[in-house]
Amino acid sequence: KNKPCSGNPQGVTRLFLGNLPFAVDEKSLGSFLPGTVTHIKWITDKETGKFYGSAFIEMETTKDAAQAVAVAGSELMGRPIKINFAPARDGDVWPPPQS
Repeated sequence: KNKPCSGNPQGVTRLFLGNLPFAVDEKSLGSFLPGTVTHIKWITDKETGKFYGSAFIEMETTKDAAQAVAVAGSELMGRPIKINFAPARDGDVWPPPQS
């Protein structure tokens, strides 16, 4: 699963997405991205719960992750989406527990 591949030399399957439209949902994001998304962590304001327009996602394979990063800048619902590899940091719990 986490083997390095073309376009993804670190073998990362977690990605950070930014500039997401506020109307985005799992279905629209899943059909926008190539490959298979296995987890989505929407980033929200801790106080209000308001969606910030960004998320962390987990892709099924490193190849899926590389293909998703390759579409960075493409428009989803009229907004150019930022997509970057997000390697795990010490102490991260990933994928997030299901609530």
